Amino acid sequence: MTKIERMANASTPAASDPLLSADDVMGRLSVSRTTLWRLQHDEGFPKPITFGRRLKRWRSSQIEEYLSVQGR
Repeated sequence: MTKIERMANASTPAASDPLLSADDVMGRLSVSRTTLWRLQHDEGFPKPITFGRRLKRWRSSQIEEYLSVQGR
């Protein structure tokens, strides 16, 4: 079985917990790219999942939890 076949057959939380791009996170938080960059350095902000050097994604559930803690 190839790696791709294993990934396709694995039960992953991706369907129930989508990954959000920076643009998606900025939209949900109503912040600019600069503010998102600053938030990434805050202690309570969710850490992104990094794919390579430049691609970052955040779990939707973690962003929603952050919003509820912040009272937004």
